[in-house]
Amino acid sequence: FKKIKSYLYNLHIIGIFFASQSSLPSVDPSSTKTNLINFLLKVLTKFLTNFSSK
Repeated sequence: FKKIKSYLYNLHIIGIFFASQSSLPSVDPSSTKTNLINFLLKVLTKFLTNFSSK
């Protein structure tokens, strides 16, 4: 379970990185945050699906 936690933590860091990269003046922060959350949910779902199928 530690491996999963570290994996999720890395995803969180990557998410923060992408959020900081995409925080352009022309972009609405709320929409960026929503896109980021949707992206993380997709990755998390894909990861959980792969993990449970093993």
